[in-house]
Amino acid sequence: METLVDGLLVGLGVTLGKSQRVILTIALTLEVLCLGLSVNAALTKRGEWASGGSRGCG
Repeated sequence: METLVDGLLVGLGVTLGKSQRVILTIALTLEVLCLGLSVNAALTKRGEWASGGSRGCG
């Protein structure tokens, strides 16, 4: 849901000026990076990421 709102904000950024679009894009990129790091840390702590993400791939 949060990523959907972020996408809407990027779409809104198209109507803004160029500098606002760049700032918004950088901010949202950092937000998604932090989200990915948090998910990675949670999965690692639970032991579900220990196989290197290749579970079920052979």
